[in-house]
Amino acid sequence: MSAGRNSKMRRIAPILIIVASTAGVGVYKYDESTRPTLLVGPMVQMPATDRLCIIWKAQAGKSTGWIEYRESDSETSTLPVEGTNGRYVGEIKGIRPGATYQYEVFNAGMLGRRVRVSGPHEYKSPAARGMGFRFIAFGDSGVGGNSQAIVANLMAAENPDVVIHTGDLIYPAGASESYPLNFTSRTRPCCDPFRSCRPWEITT
Repeated sequence: MSAGRNSKMRRIAPILIIVASTAGVGVYKYDESTRPTLLVGPMVQMPATDRLCIIWKAQAGKSTGWIEYRESDSETSTLPVEGTNGRYVGEIKGIRPGATYQYEVFNAGMLGRRVRVSGPHEYKSPAARGMGFRFIAFGDSGVGGNSQAIVANLMAAENPDVVIHTGDLIYPAGASESYPLNFTSRTRPCCDPFRSCRPWEITT
């Protein structure tokens, strides 16, 4: 009886292994196909001494998103964000002026699992009234050349608290599709303090 049962199990075992493997691959593929994808951002908008808005766009199967943030070595706080048509806007309140915060952005993946789509990033809140701050103003950014990247790195080395752009962000015509190459990528070291920035590598 025992020998017959063992023989039957030996025949069934390969089938069970194949079924389990197929199911595992299927779950992995489904998770991969439904994994949230960051489309735009994240961007910090309307910063104030006590609050800020973090905005991003993502392609995700669910509308739920989260922002995890903390000041220096303090405990991490979580802000739930409900998206509308793939656009997520989260307002963080109660921050301190002149303080540095780290944040990460998440979207819901398979079975509501929290998937990080961007971060960690660093953000410094504006100084309170009466506190000193450093700023840089510039304009007529350019067409995405190496000189533009060199200037951006020089400005970033000054470690400004505020960067003011006076206009004419990109050339030749200001088309939206030109922003990533002609502005964002080249000026990121100084104009994108809300990401984990690095000096731009000059192309040859």
